[in-house]
Amino acid sequence: MSSSSTTMAAIWALAIIHLLLLLPLLRSSIVFELHGDVYPTGLFYVTMNIGEPAKPYNLDVDTGSPLTWLECDAPLQSTHKGPHEAYRP
Repeated sequence: MSSSSTTMAAIWALAIIHLLLLLPLLRSSIVFELHGDVYPTGLFYVTMNIGEPAKPYNLDVDTGSPLTWLECDAPLQSTHKGPHEAYRP
């Protein structure tokens, strides 16, 4: 390996290390409009377009846990209350 290629490798290694150190500082987020209420419906949700072609569905937000879910039209009895139809996987 020549001196100039060793120097270039060292520069690239240093640049990559600096980028990796900056990664924790980079954050991204998406903000959705939250709908719903405590009373009378007792649920909160965001509307997302899902599928091809995209159709609006409600993503339920569980305010008592870190969970979110999409109400599906499954063989079980549905509790769907939203303004859009239940998602059909």
